[in-house]
Formats: sequence, C-alpha cells, structure tokens
Amino acid sequence: MKKVTKLCLMIAGIFGAFGIALCVIGAILGGTAGLFSRIRDAWIRNSWWNFSSATEVVSEDVEYADSWSYESSMLTFPADSVKNLDIQSDLGTVNIYSNGSSDGGNDEITADISSEYCTLNGDTLEIRLDIGAVADVYIPDNMMLESVHLEADTGEIYAETINCSGTFSAEADIGTIDIDSLVAQSANITTDTGSINIYSSRVTGDIFLEADVGSVNLSAYGSESDYNFEIQNDVGQIYIGGVDAGENIGSSGTKKIDNSAVKTITAHADTGQIEINFEGE
Repeated sequence: MKKVTKLCLMIAGIFGAFGIALCVIGAILGGTAGLFSRIRDAWIRNSWWNFSSATEVVSEDVEYADSWSYESSMLTFPADSVKNLDIQSDLGTVNIYSNGSSDGGNDEITADISSEYCTLNGDTLEIRLDIGAVADVYIPDNMMLESVHLEADTGEIYAETINCSGTFSAEADIGTIDIDSLVAQSANITTDTGSINIYSSRVTGDIFLEADVGSVNLSAYGSESDYNFEIQNDVGQIYIGGVDAGENIGSSGTKKIDNSAVKTITAHADTGQIEINFEGE
C-alpha cells in the first residue's frame, strides 16, 4: 500500500474516532437525533442559500415575509377565540407579557414576532421559533386559558404571568424557562440539561417535577404541610423548604411523605437538582 494511501486512511480513522467521541458526548449531555435534526433544519431554513420566496398566511389579514428574512410582524387574535397556548422555541427567544385587563376593553392577544410560524389552530395559538427568531406575546392579565404548553429546546422563554384552568406543562431540553407567576389546576415540569424557574405559583392540584441533568426551581403557594411528597433521586439533589429531602432515602430510591394533604408534589432527580420553596398563605 502506498504511503499516501496509508496516510489518508490514518487521517480518516482519526477524524472518524473524533466524530464518534463527539456523538457520545452529545448523547451524555442530553442531545437526541430529533434535536440535532431540528437544529440542522433550522440552520438550512435560515441560511443565506435558502432563496425560497414562499409566504405563509397565518390569519385572514396578515402575511409573513420570507421566512429567512425574519422581518417582524404584528399579529392579533381575538381573546375569546384562543383557549390554549402552545409555544416551542428551538433557538429563539419568547417573552410573554401581561397587556392590561380585558375589563378595560383589551380583548385581544397580540404577538410581535419574527418567525415563520404563528397561527391559530382551532382554539390553540401555536408559535414555533428557530434560529434568531424573537416573539413578544401580549395577553390580557385576567385572561384564563384552558391549557399552556411551553417547550425550550435550546431557546429561551420568559413569562410574566401564566393563568390556566387546566394543565400547565413546561419542558426545557437545553434551553431555559422563567415564569414570574403561574396559576394552574395541575403542572407537569421537566428538564433535561436546561433550567426551569417558577418564582410564584398557585397550583390547586398535583405537581410533577423532573430534572435529568438540569435544574427545576419552584416556589409553591402555601406551606409544606399543604402537600404530600413523592421523592425519587439517583445521584441528584432534591430540596424541600431548604432541607435536603434526598438524604437517607433508602435502597428503593423513593421516599413518600404523607401530610394528609389533598395534593401531591412528585419530584424525580436523576443527576439534576430540584428546589421547592413555599410562599406562605
């Protein structure tokens, strides 16, 4: 075999091993094939070689500019036509603000958004953001939605106030979700390597918290005695009222605390961290 051929094979082998190592590291840090493909697709959609001129109509009177240009558009939706909110931020930024009371004549949800996808699907307002996209969403502060789902893959989501009569759910893969005030009937909050912070909450039913490698911080209404707890951790940490609740958890890896309460907080931490504090009544 010629020296040049051997050299090429050696170089190919080195780069192949390096690629495998990166894939293993990415998987350990929480990367999935779906996430990588979404990042790839977002990059292709927003790269300079994408010359698509198609426009997408998202309401009767509003059209978006070319998706790659990310020109901002102001969209409005009648508040009584929106029952659910579903937001996913791949590599974008979403801010949700209160926009006054509907009692004062404000009966619309508005979105100042630079994204190729924002539409009312039935009674669900759906927003999807990719690389570099930004959305400022304004909701009447006394509006009660039926359900809210927030998902931050590698993006950021901030909400001033979330009010829903049903289930609130939040997922952070690598991204971050910050909520100043949450009202809901139940809550399902999970994070992979990202972080979720809820600084004030009034949840009338059960709460599920899960942190794989990332972190979840929840400030719950009432006192510790208002909740039952089911705690499960591997090498992660779970704090309840500033106390390490994962100590002496036993070989089963699960601990239950029965306070004879009507609602339960379930907290699972693999290698991540969960902190639960209480606001008092």
